[in-house]
Amino acid sequence: MTSGEKYYRSKLDTEQLRRLHQRSDLAAVLRVLGHLGSLVGTGWLFFLCTQNGWWIAAPFVLLLHGTIFSFLGYAGASHEFSHHTVFKKKGPNIFFLRLFSFLIWGNHAYFFRTHTIHHRSTLDPEIDTEVPTTKCIAFFNVLVTSTFDVRRMFRTIRMQWLNARGIIPGRAGTIVLPPENAAARQQVANAARTILFGHLALATIFALTGLWQLILLVDLAAFIGNGLPNLLASAQHCGMKIDTLDYRENSRTVLLNPVIAFFYWNMNYHVEHHMYPGVPCYHLPRLRKLLEADLGPATLGLRGIVKAMRQDHAARQLGDCTLNAA
Repeated sequence: MTSGEKYYRSKLDTEQLRRLHQRSDLAAVLRVLGHLGSLVGTGWLFFLCTQNGWWIAAPFVLLLHGTIFSFLGYAGASHEFSHHTVFKKKGPNIFFLRLFSFLIWGNHAYFFRTHTIHHRSTLDPEIDTEVPTTKCIAFFNVLVTSTFDVRRMFRTIRMQWLNARGIIPGRAGTIVLPPENAAARQQVANAARTILFGHLALATIFALTGLWQLILLVDLAAFIGNGLPNLLASAQHCGMKIDTLDYRENSRTVLLNPVIAFFYWNMNYHVEHHMYPGVPCYHLPRLRKLLEADLGPATLGLRGIVKAMRQDHAARQLGDCTLNAA
């Protein structure tokens, strides 16, 4: 892929595109309240379990809470707010991007830059650091991260600690945030410091007030029950082509049940999102219907994802050179 080349997009007429780009504060509020309200409900239920000695049920409730909480991240809510397409005005989008990013220990200043590159050069192995490989996530990793992901917690804390000191390790330190971009690096450092000191302050308050449950429900929830979000995030591009300017070939749309799609903020419509990233998440199902004849069949549900993963793993074992094995 060379600079200046354009990606293929299925055609829409001007009026259809105008309607799809219209943002709805009502739809935005309902989605935010639905997601946060579900977390309040699972959190309250976890409190009941711990206060009444329902210790067998408590871990399962916590896993459910963690799974819903994880979708606040960049495989869900924070991703959508980074596009500033949920609310009509920019202010609420930025507010919730920063709030949700903080809650899931995500650096919004860093993600905004990597994600911009990801959309402009999807799966370009030279510069798309957001998707370093199209190898599908291993089933074992899905299972391990479905409980408490200790390794990810320590990796995240270490990365935020480095970022807080102005250190951007890896290829991102040269491609996304080169040393000469001092202003952007400072923004990343400031966000990292807010994350570290903010969560430390909250954990201290929760511990001193005897509300230890909130340490799990707020400070550590981002590392609990990550299996489903990780599986869906991997499915966006895993096993797809890297040397193409066609989003139908480098991205995957998955048709999910309405509950999972809601918490995933409709990012299962991923081909459509890449073609028209300015379309709010709540309009993506309608966009799918308008483009469906040109897009081809979508992957059907979680079973379809598992089937695609198995095919990807089998192809790599056979040495299929058409796949990116980076």
